[in-house]
Amino acid sequence: MKKKVYVLIVFFLAVIMVFSDKIILKTTFQIAPPKYYIEDNEVKGICYEIYEELNKRLEKYNIEIQWDGKFKNMTYITEELSKGFIDIFIGIAKNDYRENIMNFSDFPLYSVTYMILTNKDFNKSLNELKLGVIKGTKTEQLFFEVTKNKNKAIEFENIEEAINPYLKNKIEGVFYNSLTLGYYYNKSLKKISKIVNMPMPKYYHYIGFSRKVSEDIKNIVDKEIKEIVINGTVEKILEKYGLKEFAKPGNYLKLANVDWPPYEWYENGEWKGIDTEVLKRVFENMGFKVDIIYLNWLRVLDYIKKGMIDGTFSLSVTDERRKYMLFSEEPLSTGADVFIYKNKNINFEDDISNYKCGYVKGFNYNNRLKDFNLQYYAVSDDIIGIKGFINDRFDIYVIDKNVALYYLKKFNYKGQVYFYPISKKNMYYIGLSRKNEFSEEIIKMFNEELKRFKKTEEYREILKKYNITYEDLWQ
Repeated sequence: MKKKVYVLIVFFLAVIMVFSDKIILKTTFQIAPPKYYIEDNEVKGICYEIYEELNKRLEKYNIEIQWDGKFKNMTYITEELSKGFIDIFIGIAKNDYRENIMNFSDFPLYSVTYMILTNKDFNKSLNELKLGVIKGTKTEQLFFEVTKNKNKAIEFENIEEAINPYLKNKIEGVFYNSLTLGYYYNKSLKKISKIVNMPMPKYYHYIGFSRKVSEDIKNIVDKEIKEIVINGTVEKILEKYGLKEFAKPGNYLKLANVDWPPYEWYENGEWKGIDTEVLKRVFENMGFKVDIIYLNWLRVLDYIKKGMIDGTFSLSVTDERRKYMLFSEEPLSTGADVFIYKNKNINFEDDISNYKCGYVKGFNYNNRLKDFNLQYYAVSDDIIGIKGFINDRFDIYVIDKNVALYYLKKFNYKGQVYFYPISKKNMYYIGLSRKNEFSEEIIKMFNEELKRFKKTEEYREILKKYNITYEDLWQ
């Protein structure tokens, strides 16, 4: 025992000695308002304020990030990080090339989207516009990947060099990230310009590290970055610069879903339901903020494929969905698919080819529908489907049993309804878009926290609120 104590003392003494001399991490700034810029002879900007906040937090570790007093283009910044001329840079996106030559913070600072800043009178497509792009950036890389008319792209060293020819009508617009274009739009270009959101995945800005920076130092910086994002500091900085609609903090997620009570539904301006409450609480415990929007189910899936939203929840896993979604290992809830019908003479073992059966297009029924020779009719959601069933449009309707019971009660249906199970217990999960580069890390954190949360009394209280017991779901 004494030997173990001695080893621990030696270890902590070694740590103190390592950090007794101040560790300097060299950095530089980018020519890229609103990340960094000079106004009234003072350095300002979103990333500059993150730099200052981070330095305050690193004081306790005797670490300081020191600016070299220069503003540079991203091409030079990338090169200096790769060669170790600077140690750290705040506000850089990932791409394949950069990931091969530097390290990145585990937690992103904020996310941005792709936009075009163009004249209000232009109604051309991306392929028709003569656009400026910024050399050496992620946006330039994507532009050349997706556009069919590369000859219309004009490269500029930085955003300020691109804005001037745009104002002189030498180019028809600028293709760049939403944070920067939103800043210029708000500042002076609203009267003559419009900004067009591109239907492309969002991406993140991180802190980039030279590979000469030790893993121990990187882990310390990572810890403080995560805290700055989770405690709302980054969000407040974005709000201060009037850019909350153009960038979101790294802990923000946008999900979409449909009405599917008692799991989730939208009512009186808020989302309710078992899975909604559990999901929100788990993400809240993780330090994440979640917005949920309402879309029809096919659009939910399409937007996830394209990366236009981050994901959805209360869905089962299929091979097709795995192609564009990452799923939690830990299920969020459970259910079971059933046929509901009124005619007690229907026998599913006999010929049922004359019966009409409604289903929601895009829902997964464990591929069981093909096993029954019915006349199938697609609807867009279960509200339309259950009303069609009540009004005798369908002889049979396939639905999760809990959802069926909820709607039959809500619509005050008094007639006899029979249930024919077509699946055993279904597991419902959260699914995040593979287009979101942060999804894999989010899923890992979600799995751990959901497992922990299910063991709490608070979890059982949420179930109780919806007249469901823990045993109903998990036994």
